[in-house]
This record gives sequence, structure tokens and C-alpha cells, in this order.
Amino acid sequence: MAAIVVPLLVAGVLIAVDQLTKLLVIHTMTLGQSIVLIPGLFELRYVHNPGAAMGLLQNVPYSRVILIVLTVAVMIGVIYAILTRRIRSSLAMWAAVLILSGGVGNLIDRLFRGVVIDFMMFEFSWFPFVFNVADVFVVVGGGLVILYLVLEIVRDMRSRNSQGGESHE
Repeated sequence: MAAIVVPLLVAGVLIAVDQLTKLLVIHTMTLGQSIVLIPGLFELRYVHNPGAAMGLLQNVPYSRVILIVLTVAVMIGVIYAILTRRIRSSLAMWAAVLILSGGVGNLIDRLFRGVVIDFMMFEFSWFPFVFNVADVFVVVGGGLVILYLVLEIVRDMRSRNSQGGESHE
């Protein structure tokens, strides 16, 4: 039971952290305002993002509905995988928790605010995008999924090699 409860509790805490950071920005900054924290590197910039990551789909008709439906579908899949214990690896479980937390955090914005609240910006010319805590969770979770898959491939290759593997003639 703890194998299910702990990840869901952690997801709840992470969702709360995401929403609290957004509320802090909403109540202390004006839309469009920037606060430079590290000149030339990092600033807080309060923006509304009606689209997906990096502003994608923001001018597409019904993009909000499309993004809500897609997010709900993915979140149902992740929750199902957690509740049915289909995820056996702790690395994959924490990846799922992060993806769930970020997805739900941004879903809350889309449902109740009509836009996603973004506010963190690194000032790299090749990365001029504003993002939020939920986005960080999704990206780190996605990175962990990739790491998990690579580790599984390596493990599978080692297992095949130790069992005699295939001949390479």
C-alpha cells in the first residue's frame, strides 16, 4: 500500500508547491513584469501562456481544449500505472510522479485560469522561453524516463551477453 500512497502524496505536495509559486507570482507581480535576479542570466517574468511548452499551439483554434484533453488522458494513464503497480522500478515511479505533478499543475491553470502561469526565464539567446515549476517537473520526469529506458536497454544487452547471446559472424 505504501508503494502507492507515498508517490501519490509526493505528487500532491509537488502540485501544491507548483500552485503556491504561481499564486505568489500572481499576487506579487503584475502581468509582464520582470524582476532580474542574476543580470544577464535569470529573471522572474510573469506571463500568461495560452499554449503548450514554449508557447507552442498558442494560436491554434481550440488549443486549450486539445491540451486539456491530452493532459487528462496522459494523467489518467500515469495514475492507472501507479495504482495498478505496473511501474516496478523506483526510477520509473519517480519519473511518473514528476510527470503527474507537472501535468496536473499546468492542467489546474488551464482549467481554472484559462492560461498557464509562467514566470522563470533564463536569458540564453538560444532558450528565450518562460516556464514554471510544473514544467521543470515534467522535463526532469521525462529525463528520468529516458534514463530508465537507457538503463533497461543496457541491462537487457548485458543479460543477453551473459546468456551466450547471438553469434556475430
